[in-house]
Amino acid sequence: MMLKYLPLAMMVGLWPGAAVVHASTPPAPQLIAQQVQLYGTVIPNDLNVRDGAGTDRRVLYVLHRDAVVGITGQYGDGADSWYRVVPMTSGYPQTEGWVSGAYLKVRDSQPSGSYYDTGYQAGLADAQAGRTYDPVGGSRDLPADASRAYSRGYGDGYTAGRPGNPSGLQRYYDDGYQHGLEDGRAGSTYDPVAGSHGLPANLSREYTRGYADGYEAGRP
Repeated sequence: MMLKYLPLAMMVGLWPGAAVVHASTPPAPQLIAQQVQLYGTVIPNDLNVRDGAGTDRRVLYVLHRDAVVGITGQYGDGADSWYRVVPMTSGYPQTEGWVSGAYLKVRDSQPSGSYYDTGYQAGLADAQAGRTYDPVGGSRDLPADASRAYSRGYGDGYTAGRPGNPSGLQRYYDDGYQHGLEDGRAGSTYDPVAGSHGLPANLSREYTRGYADGYEAGRP
């Protein structure tokens, strides 16, 4: 009788009592629930925001140095962590994305500077809706420095949102809108800051707000 030689792997599988070892892939990192509200401040000049946790994921837009984000989730830990964030600084899309934790300064309290942006958005919304000027309503119970930042931002936002923009801010919004529209149509990287370098803060914010609206309008 002619003997047939079986591969070693098959022989192991046929041997009585032999354990069959199956190859396995490492488990994917699990989303870590946030026990407290966390905030982050961008450290480098440019930080890619991606549609998933990893450098191989698609870039949604770019955050710039000192931009403030709210953190809504986390993958991994330590140097390999990734955070799911949403921008709190005006001029960026209110779209969640992922950034590497190595490039964020994370804290459990909102940086006082970001209250300016919160106030700005509130003032802008009130002016556009024709509501009464109220720079204090949204800052009650805030620490003194945060309250001042909020009220200052509210005043600038309310002025920017008034019909006709008597302060002349509309021109900067329009410039930003046009540049954002062109970048969106061309599929260029979202960059609301490049065209506003050297402008005073209130004009820069109008430019970046216009850019964000224009970019969204120009996307295919």
